[in-house]
Amino acid sequence: MAMSVMYNAGAQLSLGELNKNINKAGRALAKVSSGMKINSAQDDAASFSISERMRGQIRALLQDNQNVQNGSSMVRTAERGIDQIIQNIRTLKEKAINAANDHNTDEDRATIQKEFDQLVSTIDDIAVGTQFNGKRLLDGTYAGLAKTATSSSTDSDILETPRNVPPLPDGYPFFKTVSEPNQSNSESITGTNYSMTQGGVYTIDSNFTGTITVGTTDAVKFVSADSSQTLRNVQITGPAGGGANIWIENLNITNTNNNSVIKFQGNNNVLSVAGDNTFTSTGSASLINVGDGLNVQSTSNGSITLKNPSSSSGAGIGTDENGTASGDIIISGVNVTANVYDGAAIGSGVSGSVGNIIIENSTMNLSGNFNASIGSGYDHASAGNIIIVHSNITTQAIDTGIGSGYWNSTCGDIEIYNSAVKVTNSDSPAIGAGDERGTCGNILISNSEISCASNHGAAIGSGRNATVRGDITIINESKITHVAKPNGNGDGAVVGTGLNGKVTGKIAISSSCTIDATQAYLDANQMPPYSGIGVGRGGSAQNIGGVEDIKDSYEYVPSSTMNDRETLWLQHGTQANQRINVRINSMKTKDLKGSIPSEADKAQLAALSDTPEKQIELQEILSKANGMTLNDARVTTVDNAKVAIRVVEGALEYALNEATNMGAYLQRLEYTDANVTTMGENVQNSESTIRDADMAKEMTEYTKFNILTQSAQAMLAQANQSSGAVLSLLQ
Repeated sequence: MAMSVMYNAGAQLSLGELNKNINKAGRALAKVSSGMKINSAQDDAASFSISERMRGQIRALLQDNQNVQNGSSMVRTAERGIDQIIQNIRTLKEKAINAANDHNTDEDRATIQKEFDQLVSTIDDIAVGTQFNGKRLLDGTYAGLAKTATSSSTDSDILETPRNVPPLPDGYPFFKTVSEPNQSNSESITGTNYSMTQGGVYTIDSNFTGTITVGTTDAVKFVSADSSQTLRNVQITGPAGGGANIWIENLNITNTNNNSVIKFQGNNNVLSVAGDNTFTSTGSASLINVGDGLNVQSTSNGSITLKNPSSSSGAGIGTDENGTASGDIIISGVNVTANVYDGAAIGSGVSGSVGNIIIENSTMNLSGNFNASIGSGYDHASAGNIIIVHSNITTQAIDTGIGSGYWNSTCGDIEIYNSAVKVTNSDSPAIGAGDERGTCGNILISNSEISCASNHGAAIGSGRNATVRGDITIINESKITHVAKPNGNGDGAVVGTGLNGKVTGKIAISSSCTIDATQAYLDANQMPPYSGIGVGRGGSAQNIGGVEDIKDSYEYVPSSTMNDRETLWLQHGTQANQRINVRINSMKTKDLKGSIPSEADKAQLAALSDTPEKQIELQEILSKANGMTLNDARVTTVDNAKVAIRVVEGALEYALNEATNMGAYLQRLEYTDANVTTMGENVQNSESTIRDADMAKEMTEYTKFNILTQSAQAMLAQANQSSGAVLSLLQ
């Protein structure tokens, strides 16, 4: 080989290998020094991304755990304050019992009254002074809705006894906390038909067709490989025994094979919705078959668009034609747009049945044909109770907006709280019992705005030849507006019966409410014979149980957005709506009162049937005590003391109920804390397997490249020496 001075190939080769070994040794040293096999995306781009996402979740779960503990401390502070109030109420009862005994003179009772007043003041001090981080917990600030009886009118015709309607339904909010999908388990779904037995994130290929069978109750999330593409003839089927925990995000699925897009089985199923999802189907199957019970809830302002074109008979979210479900349909925080035909948008398909339908914190735009948009579908279909809370609903239906559908269909009670509802429909009522022998139970509208247009049916009540089997109650500053239906006949009342319809109970409307029929007719010549309260055309006074004005049963704060008073929210998850709503009623003495007469009072009255004089005495005491708060109680006379004893018992009942609520919150927070801790541990463990270095392996790698670096340095020196030998030729 020739000896060259201008170019030393051996030295260049040795230098290149030396630099490579130095880089590799440096990266191995970084892994050994940090204890992590992935220090940057350069080490493993995919694993780095997954690990960083997990780290974000871990930090969020750590904060969730802190949130739950702080929330527990706050609720426990309220609980301790309530315990102190209960102790004072027990002492008040002792004083009232003492004052009721005739061994005392009036002067003695005046002295007892002074002590009684001081105890009452102490309770108010506790209610106002119980604070956590500057928040007053027991003064009613966080009650959501106050429970004090009120009336906005002095009209003597208003009934003195208000309807005892709770401010919100039991169980609200109905959102169900579920575990999130395991992000580290990610698979693709290709070909035809697919079965899975473990949770994770599954990507559906654009060309996939067939049934995806979910065989696990672990969290399973479905996404599309290309969200701009429509998946065709794909059905997702939940576990056979129920308990599904399915998540969807940005899915667009069209079925032309008479199959549901998602078919649940059994009960206790949850569908979590993120992004914009569109489902289209035909035939007798519902788009989302609820199985025997389903919670549909949003994880981040999720939405679903449901399309079931003409000549189809399944529901949007509900049952197939002739399908049955005894469990509840609960929709929480989801934006729903639906256009279905004979089945309900939310509820039962043709001749089908579902359990209760509960909608909370949701926005809906629904339309359809011979059905109820929310409730039971066409032809002998049925639904349980319908409850709508804090929602904004617009429906355009040929038949009923909310209630039972056309032709012998039924539903239970209909309750609407703190919501805005706009219904444009034809023959049946906007809210109530559908045309042609449809029935529904009681109807309650509370603190809501209803704008509706109907033809043969009442705006709220019965449709044509239909029956409301119970009362219609409208309270708490609700506003009902009856708008003209184009080319309509206007046969129904605003509130009451439609053409030849019936209301078997009473129509009760609070004086705080507004009934507006000024827009119910298209021109001045169509003056209202049927625009008021009561019976529609073809009816008579015998068609209803009577009309009465009533007081509101609860005090509401007017709000154009239909929101209630401030409440406490305890964030306990990594998603925006994973939170617990804590409501703490006022513990001030002006609000401390119980239900009078209670079941115990009624039992005692029945037991005194053989002693009429004692029964009459007890009735008088209960009559005086009814409506009184602890702040009203007096013990200055024997008669006052007897009444005070019952008032104090009611206050104790009220306080014990609040203490029970605090205990339930604490128990729930305890379980939530344990769940969040377990989730954090599992995610930390998963992240560790991705990121943490095998120290023995990495040390071996470092030693290897360190030796190679030294070897390359030696070879570079040898290569440089060979060029230096050229000088010997010049000597």
